[in-house]
Amino acid sequence: MDTTATTSVTDTLLISEIADITLYVAKANYTNKKDIAFSEELIATNRLKNVSYVFNGVPSNSFLKSKKMNQDLLEKMKDYSDVRIMNTIQQSNNFDSEIVETAKHLAAEKGLTSSERMHMFEQRAKYLSIAKEKINNGVEPELIKKGLMDYGADETIAVEVLGEAARTMRVGGKREEKEESGGPSIWTVLFVIFIVIRIILRMASN
Repeated sequence: MDTTATTSVTDTLLISEIADITLYVAKANYTNKKDIAFSEELIATNRLKNVSYVFNGVPSNSFLKSKKMNQDLLEKMKDYSDVRIMNTIQQSNNFDSEIVETAKHLAAEKGLTSSERMHMFEQRAKYLSIAKEKINNGVEPELIKKGLMDYGADETIAVEVLGEAARTMRVGGKREEKEESGGPSIWTVLFVIFIVIRIILRMASN
């Protein structure tokens, strides 16, 4: 039986006492949100029973547009590194909710949320912090790598973290270099030399 809105008259509440099911119909871009909230209040106080909602008037292409937009974002974020995906989740307050949810989807898909992987990312963050501190103190790259390995990082992780820290510090250092000297920092030169030596040694070992 069709009735008027519950906020207008009490007919619905009277009829609901003998009704098996109550269907609450809402129209997109028309029904006031306060009416929905009122219906939830009626349900919470047991004045309406067996309530279901019908949401009509939704444009036929709106879901497809939304889905396509999400799919585009998903495809874009598939190029993110595992570290970037996890950083997005851990720093969710700095990102749009849609980006965070997409990052969570990718993390679950890649198995990044397992306790083992989470521990790995926490360790990597610790190594990165150590490397940056050593760079600020002017420690040589080879000594930084050795220090990271002493903390438990294997050689591959130590080199990756060292490179990431160097890139971060180099970006920050360029601002100071332009103001002070306009030339490359000592750290930049040392890091480049370190990478070149490693490449030469690997080529020689092969």
